Amino acid sequence: MGSFFQNLNLGLLIYLLIFLGGIFFAWVISRLVIYIPKLIRSFRKNVSGIRENFSTSPDVRLRNDVYRITQKQHLASTLFSLDEIVIVPKVLTPLIQVAKSIELAPTDNVSLTVPYIPDWPEMAAVYKASTMTLIEAMQGGANIILGGHPGSGKTVALAWLAASLSRNYPGLGILDGFLPLYVHATEIYRLFRHLEDIPTTPENTESDISGLKGRSSKKTEQISGDLLDILTSAISTYASPLTLPRLNTVIRSALDKQRAILILDRCDELPPNQAGVITAYIQSLLANYPKLRIIVALSYDNLARLPALGFSLLAMAAWGDEERNAFLLRWSQNWDKWINPPGKNQSRIIRTQYLNSWLKVENILLKPLEYVLKVWAAYSGDILGTDGPSAIEAYIRRMSSDVSNERAGLEGFALHLIADMSVSANPHDTAEIYSKLGTSMNPPGENISADGTPSTQPPESTKSTRIKELTGIDTLTNSGILVSYAGSQYGFSHPVVSAYLAGNALSYTGALTQVQSQPAWIGKTLSMYYFARTGDVSPYINGLIQEDDILHTNHLIIARWLQVAPKNRQWRTIILRTLTTILHKEKDTPGLAAKIISGLAFSGDVGVSVLFRQLLKSDQPNLKQLGALGCGILAEKKAIEDLNTMLQEDSPSSIRAASLALAAIGDKQSLEILATTLLSGSEIARRYSAEALGNNPTEGHPALKDGATMEDILVRRSVAFGLIRVNQPWAIKMVEDMQLTDNEWVVRNAALQAFDEFHRKINYAPSPLGDPTEMDW
Repeated sequence: MGSFFQNLNLGLLIYLLIFLGGIFFAWVISRLVIYIPKLIRSFRKNVSGIRENFSTSPDVRLRNDVYRITQKQHLASTLFSLDEIVIVPKVLTPLIQVAKSIELAPTDNVSLTVPYIPDWPEMAAVYKASTMTLIEAMQGGANIILGGHPGSGKTVALAWLAASLSRNYPGLGILDGFLPLYVHATEIYRLFRHLEDIPTTPENTESDISGLKGRSSKKTEQISGDLLDILTSAISTYASPLTLPRLNTVIRSALDKQRAILILDRCDELPPNQAGVITAYIQSLLANYPKLRIIVALSYDNLARLPALGFSLLAMAAWGDEERNAFLLRWSQNWDKWINPPGKNQSRIIRTQYLNSWLKVENILLKPLEYVLKVWAAYSGDILGTDGPSAIEAYIRRMSSDVSNERAGLEGFALHLIADMSVSANPHDTAEIYSKLGTSMNPPGENISADGTPSTQPPESTKSTRIKELTGIDTLTNSGILVSYAGSQYGFSHPVVSAYLAGNALSYTGALTQVQSQPAWIGKTLSMYYFARTGDVSPYINGLIQEDDILHTNHLIIARWLQVAPKNRQWRTIILRTLTTILHKEKDTPGLAAKIISGLAFSGDVGVSVLFRQLLKSDQPNLKQLGALGCGILAEKKAIEDLNTMLQEDSPSSIRAASLALAAIGDKQSLEILATTLLSGSEIARRYSAEALGNNPTEGHPALKDGATMEDILVRRSVAFGLIRVNQPWAIKMVEDMQLTDNEWVVRNAALQAFDEFHRKINYAPSPLGDPTEMDW
């Protein structure tokens, strides 16, 4: 009986296994029925893509390669592509060239009041001076120097330009169809410096070009081939395998057809001798391809003698509230979409509206790079403070968090690069560099505390250590804080990062004298800027002041140190007093005086507002005008009554400056004064008040909308000039309607004049300068 039940149980088990196997097999078949068609479609799509790649023209392939590389040209590339977060880069609208008619010069309030100071664009941002996109600015046909301080957005601007050209975006104008040759200057320098028999210094530009033109045709052809090979090799660093076999042919064809534009980034990071090599390469290239369009990124420390080759300077525009808010919105949307989507991690929900409200204040001193890092730190939850250095500190800590105790190594390597005047180096050579400098590499006596502010005590991790050799290089490269170069060379992803670290290292090493003795270049200027925050620069202040030139270069460099230096530094009083003296001395040089005003206004010193209010009562028209602009930058409410008095004067310059300052202050009292002036002031005061209201989106724009429908002819006439400054579709539409439908010819004429001046801006795009002997007086 037992044997019977055992056999029965075994048969039942086999039956159950067969039954379950059948169910599983049926389930597999049902899944295959669903997925096999998808797999077939995917396979066909991949085959089609492969066929398309092989059939795509080499030109299109290169454009795709350029587009891909441009999407990584920003510090937050580990999170988002460039197109996802970019705000269209702008440059300051340049002054109209002498060769063009003076009738084309602007007549708006801001253009007549705010001096054009490209190396201090912060004032222009406060007063919303006229700007252009790079594409608009290049419609004149000139070769361009894109100037800007580190962190101003030059790399992003050039990447955006290259991406726009590679995709043939609408609105390219004369650039339509141009092939973007996007290259890092560091690659050109590495390749070109070894080329023999070609000038490698820009000391004698005219004779060098003449010498190139005078070579035999065979030699010139050889040089042309070498130059093209260098360009091909530089681009091949990011070109796809399918592009490489025809890369040289594509570039040569674009150059021969005069449909290429060389976009040269990171030249601003090079020291003078290396930048000179780039200039030599450019002059050689232009000697062989004179119609090649070129745009080069440079800092104001060294323009590499490119103006002597006919290059025109365009200055990066600083960000104002409008640009910062637009970026914050894009960052917030992409963060919620990709990093922390709804439902992913409910315990870490970010209340975006509250965080963004906090991020919209205390940003006037921040460059675009610093603001991006500040927003990133706030969303990551590791923000250390509201200022720029705190944002940089948070970024460095985040990117190096996977490598323990590497801060000393990073700072040592950064100082190695600055002391050696190099963009890249072998980290293993750091000890040798310090040995040559005679630096003892003592432990730090002052460093950065946990909240990102200067501290007199070294952190625990460095109390008993010296600057050590950098390790964890692969990890740091993968995180994006370091970049690799050929020959086991490494550098930092951005000069701001390296200079910040080097500035900290200067506080506890003996390399300061060697760095201070270097010629002007971005590494020296920027590392000294950050050293002023953590170290003592007072021993160098008197020497810098006494050795200054007629343009007060050193004074203005030190003026920027005031932005980050602790308020208890004794040398601050010395430089503030010196700047005030220079201001009165240079009162008849508005551009230079405006730089001094900017340096004072952005210094953060509480006593500056008193000086500006005193200037409002000056007998010197220029000082009164600049004092008003300074009060506007500081949003100095105590100056409102004095500005109102200026608004009643007969002097157009006083009226213009006072109206702009009142709009910049932007409180209820100042805006009411402008509104009253628009309704009942003199004809010229009405216009300038309307234009000033155009700078205030919150209260000024609604006031202009209301004014466009008022019965008073003079109000409507003035509002036309204010609306065109708003530069938004709704405002432009209102001006068009006034131009066509208003019953009074005075209003129609004003709208026509405003509309004409709005479209006239394209005439300011730099054009190639002709021979001086052929130009009109």
